[in-house]
Amino acid sequence: MSAGAETAQEGREEREAAVDRSLLEGYGLRWAVLAAWADQLRCRGVGLPPGMRLKQEEARIKISSGCFSSCEVGCILGDIEANLISADGSTSDTRAGFWTELLAMAMSDRTEAEQLLRFPAVKVYYSDCTAPSCRC
Repeated sequence: MSAGAETAQEGREEREAAVDRSLLEGYGLRWAVLAAWADQLRCRGVGLPPGMRLKQEEARIKISSGCFSSCEVGCILGDIEANLISADGSTSDTRAGFWTELLAMAMSDRTEAEQLLRFPAVKVYYSDCTAPSCRC
């Protein structure tokens, strides 16, 4: 590979890492929204699927470690979100609309979303290690 091709490859890898890091930071806040939603559902007496807490913990660890791709973390968070929407939608006083709006805000206007939560966002310690391929 020529020096120019190597430089272009390095530049592309740096851009991909920056995008991945930014997504993981957004996912840290998304995790906090999902954790708050799950907590609120539990307080309302809504049953959540078995293993939900374990899935939340897995997502938190993968986000904070910085050694998993945003694709892999996004899949886990998507599963959690789907379970919460289903559980909340099964109640007569669903609040899913509020939570989905807050999730959208978490990925776009992070500051406002953080102010509405009592759960802190997961801090990302981007390790720049070789993330396993996405198994989603």
